[in-house]
Amino acid sequence: MASGSDSRTAADPSYPPFPLLEQDDEGGGHVHELGLGAAQAASYLAERDGFLRVYRYPRCPEPGRLGMEAHTDSSVLSVINQEEGAGGLQVLHGGAWRDVAPAAGASTLLVNLGDMARAISGDAYRSVRHRVAASQAAERLSLCYFAFPRDDAVITCGAGRYRPFTYAEFREQVQADIKATGSKVGLERFLLHH
Repeated sequence: MASGSDSRTAADPSYPPFPLLEQDDEGGGHVHELGLGAAQAASYLAERDGFLRVYRYPRCPEPGRLGMEAHTDSSVLSVINQEEGAGGLQVLHGGAWRDVAPAAGASTLLVNLGDMARAISGDAYRSVRHRVAASQAAERLSLCYFAFPRDDAVITCGAGRYRPFTYAEFREQVQADIKATGSKVGLERFLLHH
């Protein structure tokens, strides 16, 4: 669910796929769109540093309640399994919250870009601000896989928008901000020019 001015959805056959990783002839991955080599891409998408999380959102009889507050993910990307009829996932697009409906008759895998994809691309790609609205009718169960950079991976972008930082440094800053302010400040802490 990359944000932008394109109003088409992934279900639309004319929607362009997001070419994050492509295989070369030697079997190595290159992030062509971002100009990254295989070693740098591997440190940004470290399989061993990803994890799967299960979220359970119980039915809520009160209308208008949130199961999860609005946020962006700190990961490079997250893959979310959404079952038909689950509903509740919303993204901020064009200044309005929009429901993300799963495909009819099937489970849907959604890909959200996170803060690290935003930093790596120098803001060419945006992290998706999203939330979960509680349902009055049914419980929601969501499986999410989060792909993170290695802790020691130095996040840099060719656009020079952010100062170089490690993912461990970013995570520590987010935790400090939450403790101090009650919310995540995020990438704004790493901008070269405020």
